[in-house]
Amino acid sequence: MDWTPIWHQAAAPAFAMGFLAGKKKTVVYSVISQVSGEKLRVRFSNHYGKKPYTIGGLTVWAQGEMHTVTRDGSCVFTVPAGESCYSDELTLPVTMGEELEIRLYYASKVMDSNMIEENAVSYPGNHTTDKELPPPRREKYMEQYSLYEAIPGMDQIEVFTGQPSKIIVAFGDSITAMNRWVKPLQRRLFDAYGGDYALMNAGISGNCLLYDIPGLMGVSYGEKGVSRFERDVLRFSELCGVILALGVNDVAYYSQKTGAVISLEQYASAVTDIVDRLHKAGVRVIAQTLPPRSGFVKKGYTPEMEALRVRINGWIRDSALFDYMVDADALLRDPKNPSFTDERYHQGDHLHPNQVGGMLLAQAYEQDKRVIQLMRQYGLKGTFNLNAGLLGTRGEVKGLGTFSFQDCPEGVKHKWPFSYVQHNRIPPDEVCQVYEGMEIATHGFRHEPLGAVSEDEMRASVDADKAALEKIFGTTVVGHAYAQGSTSPTVQAYLKAQGYQYARVVFPSGGFAFPDNPMNFRPSSSLILKNAVKLVERFKCEEPGEKDLLLFLWAHSYEMDYEKGNASWYALERLFESIAGRNDIVYCTNSEAFAHI
Repeated sequence: MDWTPIWHQAAAPAFAMGFLAGKKKTVVYSVISQVSGEKLRVRFSNHYGKKPYTIGGLTVWAQGEMHTVTRDGSCVFTVPAGESCYSDELTLPVTMGEELEIRLYYASKVMDSNMIEENAVSYPGNHTTDKELPPPRREKYMEQYSLYEAIPGMDQIEVFTGQPSKIIVAFGDSITAMNRWVKPLQRRLFDAYGGDYALMNAGISGNCLLYDIPGLMGVSYGEKGVSRFERDVLRFSELCGVILALGVNDVAYYSQKTGAVISLEQYASAVTDIVDRLHKAGVRVIAQTLPPRSGFVKKGYTPEMEALRVRINGWIRDSALFDYMVDADALLRDPKNPSFTDERYHQGDHLHPNQVGGMLLAQAYEQDKRVIQLMRQYGLKGTFNLNAGLLGTRGEVKGLGTFSFQDCPEGVKHKWPFSYVQHNRIPPDEVCQVYEGMEIATHGFRHEPLGAVSEDEMRASVDADKAALEKIFGTTVVGHAYAQGSTSPTVQAYLKAQGYQYARVVFPSGGFAFPDNPMNFRPSSSLILKNAVKLVERFKCEEPGEKDLLLFLWAHSYEMDYEKGNASWYALERLFESIAGRNDIVYCTNSEAFAHI
């Protein structure tokens, strides 16, 4: 048994948020427990305070019942200046996924504070024990500056559990602190791993990686990232991953006294030092590119600053330093004006993601896991085509534009909806767990278009891909999907000679017949084509006759992040829901279908 955190916020000085930390008010916030446990405790921070502050009441509401949190047996207690301290242990059985409502009443002003997202609300007076809360208070300045409520002083909630979670820390600025992408990612981790991992938010509004922004309290936006790294990241005993999302403020801020502007070399050196320390500790690192910033302020953000942001992003994309990379810039930017955030994805200030933008960032993490989760939810099976030589790397698809599906029943060109998409491939040491119960098939060792390379290159790709996947999964690989749909009679003959039962192209048949030539197998449709839903409905109404019918749909999991039309997670789930649970349908993998015939 051990204590494991279920919620965290990095302590920061109450500068910009200080007026939110005023006394005589109650802040209410909901927390989803990422583990199950027997007891709960809360940690308070007064790192920046010169005086003690007083908590006038703290309650946890679970399933409609109130539970009072004390310190040294008292409901009213002080937190010493310059220190952190824990509450008493609260005996409270907590179930994984359970929502807890935290209510804090501040009897005095707190000097440690941070930014939280919209569902934190405040009320004048003490309402920690009220069964029904009054209407929340929303000050005009919060609306004017797109600010959200803070939870001053409280920096961690922990649960006593027999199954401590491995900890991932999101290390960033206000884009992280506001929880727009962190909270959805927490939910995704919970859905995929059931409490094996817990994501902690260590973002601080206005924070820089390399600069301490001067202010009345010394540093206005928390100590620079390189200084607070040990306190806010390395302190977690079960640390297994860190998401680096700092730097967009560095390119825009500078020291008024020295005029020293950050350089690419300075940024790269600092990040490299941090990553090296984490890798030596066995911790994986995910880097986020710096999102667009133009338009956030009308003055002060210069073309030189924007050029530096672009250079830093180029370094992040090209560097082999990181275990994963999430291209926040590519996901959030306006395609027509890439120095600006797309109007669909910011909260009105041209910088901070709204809920749609936050969800877009959260969904950039390992899309296959989400597809598999949905398939298991609806009792479906599938085949996943992997590039053995690219496992654990990032993938990028750029400028696919418009192309024709040859022999497509619709007889029309299909416009691919993506100008740029990015995805992270699952590493070799995780794939067996992730794809358990699914069929694994090849897709080119490094995504080689087999019909367009030399015969020697084709054979080498097939052999290497098949051997590697069979070694990893301990199974025989019998299926293939042609990268870019590229094939030839020579390729098909070689695959068949190597024991392959089938190989899929990309051009749809628009029907449900089993192929005459399994080595040139045409699917029914791509999931993202407009006719996919109609095709599913037609299939459900078809009578098999003398021969069974085969509905075969394919897609890339990263395409669902586009969130438009059929290329969306919502559309995918609705399609799965519509086809699932029928007694007259056999749900199977590709190889199972071909074994049937």
